[in-house]
Amino acid sequence: AVVAHDYDLRASLESAGPYGQLAKDRMVVQNGMTMAAKIEGDRIRAGIFDSLTDAEKRTLDEVSRLRRIIQIDQYKGIEVVRHEGGITGPMAEARIQQIAKQDPVGYAKADKGASAIFLEEKKLLNKLLDRGVIDQELYDKLKTFDYTRTEYLDAVDPLMPIKSNVRNMPQSVRSSGIAELGRGKRDAVNIDSQSLLLEDVARVENRIGRNTTLQ
Repeated sequence: AVVAHDYDLRASLESAGPYGQLAKDRMVVQNGMTMAAKIEGDRIRAGIFDSLTDAEKRTLDEVSRLRRIIQIDQYKGIEVVRHEGGITGPMAEARIQQIAKQDPVGYAKADKGASAIFLEEKKLLNKLLDRGVIDQELYDKLKTFDYTRTEYLDAVDPLMPIKSNVRNMPQSVRSSGIAELGRGKRDAVNIDSQSLLLEDVARVENRIGRNTTLQ
């Protein structure tokens, strides 16, 4: 009955348009999480997200995305990458200043949380290097960036071509959790920092787990 219910839910999500497809993809990833990914996810939730109110969480989501946009434009150049809503690095900087002025305490929490998110992504990058999933050249190229994955309404950024061990994972969802800078394609962007980070953890830990069993 559980299997049938799960199948019916996936079918319903597939017929619900782009948002439903994203939800189905996320369910596939989460159902395939290894124990290592679950342990890491619990640690991250407790350390970054669990103590935040809903309002503080929304500020964290926005600040982490704004900081990412700022860095992309600093590296690639303003308007080289098209961000959602036409926002640019300077516009993102102005918005951060506005948030900090309106709510200094809330902004301080969000900025600290964003830095913690970027640190966790760097830890994932280190794991991929240590386990031989990526090489030193790619690691050196990516290690200086404050990374968060960009997930569009009906597409995700092109990630490194590493197949996942999660059964039936859609081809549009890659497994590494680390991406090179690409050109923006959509205006609707998921900025839920918690779900993005925890899915990156799941993909990296799943990939490492598969590598270990194959060695």
